[in-house]
Amino acid sequence: MIRPRAALLVLLVAVAAGALTLTAGPIPLPVGGRVRAAPASARDSCTNCHDGLGGRLAVPAENIPYDAHTRSELRCAGCHGGDPTRVGMDAHDPAAGFRGKPRYEQIPQFCGRCHGDPAFMRRFNPSLPTDQLARYLTSQHGQRLAKGDLRVAVCISCHGVHPVRPVNEGTSPVFSTNVPATCARCHSDTARMKPYGIPTTQFAEYRESVHG
Repeated sequence: MIRPRAALLVLLVAVAAGALTLTAGPIPLPVGGRVRAAPASARDSCTNCHDGLGGRLAVPAENIPYDAHTRSELRCAGCHGGDPTRVGMDAHDPAAGFRGKPRYEQIPQFCGRCHGDPAFMRRFNPSLPTDQLARYLTSQHGQRLAKGDLRVAVCISCHGVHPVRPVNEGTSPVFSTNVPATCARCHSDTARMKPYGIPTTQFAEYRESVHG
């Protein structure tokens, strides 16, 4: 049996290495291909419209300036498809590749469309790994997700969403010093861990250790 502290250290190393990010091998491309970089001057009806919707539908528009993708000129349509130069529901035209919000179990492949393509990722940051999806799929989270367990972590569980912060910024949940607390959001939850028989004291023990 793996001791709790050892188990946590293994998990921390996996996350720090990018095992929970996502990216991967051959993934079918949606209509319109991969993410498109939009010039700063391009009209973006997505944020204009969502700003006025209020509530949870306005949150993405409010947070998009802080998103790592936006800083690389990759905006809403890059991930969600559609035509940001059109307004209202016309922007959601499936013929323009509109994909909308993926189902929870689709998220690793959704992100992996781009993050698993070395040539594409090299345009933005040559140092970014592109094997995270493959590694995720072989992890406990990935294997259980494949069996239909929707309680396990996917990319956004650790990296967040709207905004996805750059991993080298202190505000990112996967910034090196934030990783333990990010893992603990799930792994310290006794009700969530009960079906798996996993102890929930690892984070507390880690904080008391020389590493913590």
